[in-house]
Amino acid sequence: MQNDLNRKLEALKSNPIFYFSLSSKELFHSNFFEWLCNDYPVEMYNILKKFIDGDKLLKLTSCKREDKNIDLKINFRGKNDPEQSFEIWIENKVKSLPKIEQLERYLAPSNELKNVIGVLLSLAEPQFDLPDSWKYYSYEQYKNELESQFLNKKDDNNIYLIEQYIKLIDMLITLEKSITITGDQLYNFRSKDGIYPKLEKLRMHDFYLKKYYEKLSLEMLAETKKNFPGITCKFSGYIAEEDTIRTDYDMTRGTGLITIAYCFKENFNIGIQIQDNAYKMFIEDKAESHQERLITIFKKLVDNELWFNFSSFKGYSVRPIPGGNKEYKKYGDNYIYKSIQLNDKGNNNKIFTIGELITIVIGDIRNIIDNKSFYEDLLSKKR
Repeated sequence: MQNDLNRKLEALKSNPIFYFSLSSKELFHSNFFEWLCNDYPVEMYNILKKFIDGDKLLKLTSCKREDKNIDLKINFRGKNDPEQSFEIWIENKVKSLPKIEQLERYLAPSNELKNVIGVLLSLAEPQFDLPDSWKYYSYEQYKNELESQFLNKKDDNNIYLIEQYIKLIDMLITLEKSITITGDQLYNFRSKDGIYPKLEKLRMHDFYLKKYYEKLSLEMLAETKKNFPGITCKFSGYIAEEDTIRTDYDMTRGTGLITIAYCFKENFNIGIQIQDNAYKMFIEDKAESHQERLITIFKKLVDNELWFNFSSFKGYSVRPIPGGNKEYKKYGDNYIYKSIQLNDKGNNNKIFTIGELITIVIGDIRNIIDNKSFYEDLLSKKR
């Protein structure tokens, strides 16, 4: 697969569609989809008709972008009855994982809109059962059907552009499949010997980083489920239910990060973030912004040696992030953390494996669970 990926990356250098896509990678794919629908309604109807229930005789009449936060709204009308209508709402995910909360916010499971179906067009499979009102459509299937509908139209002046777009999708599929996470892998994806430097030159490294941390977060989720079978473990964003271990990933300031946190009542989280070369232990009060209360909790945890001591790194020589010699760091008034360096040159050039990091994370989460009653008692006290 690596040779195949290298060949496809090299071919991108002469692909005009690739360069057009760099300005706005995810929006570009939605814009291209809209253009295909509006200029080739018959071919795109042939691709999309499988999502339309029943024997409706319809034709594709329009496609709108970013209508009430929906990436694409595609309208169909009856061939013989213009009053007959049907809509497909597409949520387009190229760089990021879909989340069930987002789909349900756009089109609820009850779906009182009887002539509307949601379609999740995604490079990665969803990690949850889709609501009844949504169907999954992979980019690989989309690519194959574009080939079937368009590549035989040799007399069409636009076919060259569509061919180049298909090659771009094919490269993204190959790249996504090439990113794997195993326990014996070193946590040094920026290695000069790897694929990252080539992607950086092509300005595709942000796609790689997002997919790398996406897959790392899913590996962490699988390990939490295995190690804590009696606790709800889920892939969740900003807020999760009480007594839940939530895992998430994000991109900020050009770096990827994953979050693994135990959620207490009132949206109080205690957890770990791994961001590039930093391992952070944090507490976060999502319900309120009372810094004094958070500082009080921080000091109690430090005094009782329950958190912020990086005890799961026992046996490793680790040190704070440079400039992190303060008692703590913070984001806003509701997030306090301390962090140490991973893959520190001062640590005898130690490079952690993914398996070692997972073991450390599981140890820290187990520490939270083992001392859950202390945390609950601490949180129940008034400010």
